[in-house]
Amino acid sequence: MEFINNTSEYESKYILPCIGGTLIPVITTAIFRPFDLAESLISIIFLMLLFILIGFVSIARGATSKKRVFFLTLVFLPAGVIINIFVDSYIWDSDHNLFPIEFIIYPVIAFIPLLLGVYLGGIFSSNKALVRDAGEKPPAPHS
Repeated sequence: MEFINNTSEYESKYILPCIGGTLIPVITTAIFRPFDLAESLISIIFLMLLFILIGFVSIARGATSKKRVFFLTLVFLPAGVIINIFVDSYIWDSDHNLFPIEFIIYPVIAFIPLLLGVYLGGIFSSNKALVRDAGEKPPAPHS
């Protein structure tokens, strides 16, 4: 039973990058499409902030592998692009004339913000560990 608990705890730390990579394109379009701002600079900045947030929160909440968080988010981005195209086409009746190129555009936009988010999350979690370790009392000497 202990193995099952450890495995599910380990896997739960990496579910956020998977969900983030899949839903960030859809969330950004859903927020900005009603205002006709889906392809604007504001939506791209918002998209970048969400990628920073995914990297930061994933590492800060205990994911130990920065590479895994980074690559899981990038691997799940194509699924997000496909879902975004379906949602955008059927709900907003919008045409995606850059369809194949969108598989390249989203990872290019996500690359630097994800690196920044993972790096900042690593700094935050290491500082949190230092503060936690500083509060512990040193072991008593054995005589």
